[in-house]
Amino acid sequence: MTQTLSQPTFYETEADWLASRQGCIGASEVATILGGNPHKSPHAFWCQKAGLLPPDDTNLAMRRGHHMEPFIASLYTETTGNAVYDPGDFTVWSHPDMPFFRCTPDRLLCDDGMPVELKDIGHYISQQVREDGEPPITYQAQVQAQIAILGAEQADLACFMDGRDFEVFRVQRNDRFIKAMLAEVAEFYERLQNGDPPPVDGHPSTAAAIAALHPDDNGETVTLPREAIEAAMALDIAKARIKELEAEKARHENVLKAAIGNATFGEGPDLRFSWKTQERTGYLRLADTPEARATLAQYGLAYTETQSSKFRVLRALKARA
Repeated sequence: MTQTLSQPTFYETEADWLASRQGCIGASEVATILGGNPHKSPHAFWCQKAGLLPPDDTNLAMRRGHHMEPFIASLYTETTGNAVYDPGDFTVWSHPDMPFFRCTPDRLLCDDGMPVELKDIGHYISQQVREDGEPPITYQAQVQAQIAILGAEQADLACFMDGRDFEVFRVQRNDRFIKAMLAEVAEFYERLQNGDPPPVDGHPSTAAAIAALHPDDNGETVTLPREAIEAAMALDIAKARIKELEAEKARHENVLKAAIGNATFGEGPDLRFSWKTQERTGYLRLADTPEARATLAQYGLAYTETQSSKFRVLRALKARA
């Protein structure tokens, strides 16, 4: 099927392109909005898009991925026989009905304009891909966003995995997912316009965002809203449940340890445990106190001594086949 693309927007510099992203939502950001990003919550992401927190810095993995794109593109053409072209790092297509929703495809097919996403995948995610037989949901969401924005029927996801494997995944248009995705993206964008962040959740990035927004106290007292009061009550219940679960966990571990006794391993149908003896070696540590530094200056080495200790560690193992 021949793809008819809308006219893209060209940005002359990276600075212009980055500035334009602040008020828009990109295809690569969809998974975060949907709550599928393990590293960032929708709430933390909203704080960044709203300008309350700085955007993430470009890390080494991102730089490596961009540097590897030409090589992965050549692997794709060698593997599939499909010729592709690079639309440019600062070339952007927008959704026809939602101009704030846009994408910058890594490559497009020369024949029909189908998007081709190029991924340089590290060891951990590569293992997941091999086990699942499909790319991560975060990648699939990004590709579905590109399909929706460009009006395509399918896309290719070219994955260079762990520096030694290469695989191409054909992703077909999923209209049911796209409909739900567009609704979520529209709601998130509306929240940005209205200054209404997504609900606070328990993700570590949410805690980091709140801490960054409120680094110091001012000595004042505020009246807690009803939502916070309900959270306080739920927190007490959660703490009590955690104590109960910790006690239950300890009891189950003690049953296992008692059953293993002096042995090293214990096993049963479809389960296997070890309870091995380990030793923590004693060591000498420089004492970091003013008195110790004075002693060190006058007489030599100051230290504290830790005695060696022995303990056993209970671990769940893979059951024998």
